[in-house]
Amino acid sequence: MKSRDPMLHNSQKIWKIYFSCDESGIADENKWQLLDVVGFLQANSDKVIKIIGHADQCCVSNNHNKKKYNLTLGKRRADAVKEYIISCNQSLNHRIYTESKGESEPEIIGDDEKAWSKNRRVIVIAN
Repeated sequence: MKSRDPMLHNSQKIWKIYFSCDESGIADENKWQLLDVVGFLQANSDKVIKIIGHADQCCVSNNHNKKKYNLTLGKRRADAVKEYIISCNQSLNHRIYTESKGESEPEIIGDDEKAWSKNRRVIVIAN
């Protein structure tokens, strides 16, 4: 069973949401984590979150535009997470910031599905 508690790193709370290849839609099994983020923000009015979108290295066959495509995909993922959180509570909008790292910061280095699946993610960091 997955833990409902976000990871703690120094004084930050960190949630990870994973995606399917070339997808930016939030899977139902990941929505509980985002509801946890909403609850955290509601309970901590002084906190803001940064949502960072990431992509794997395999989804695009055209290497010429791969980095640009993955940067855009990471942004779509971050924006989807932001939109879901705001749909739960509109007043949180001004406390959420998004960015994309594309494929530039993989969680796992590798040329297989196991590595790629861990790199298709959004990291939510609460400060």
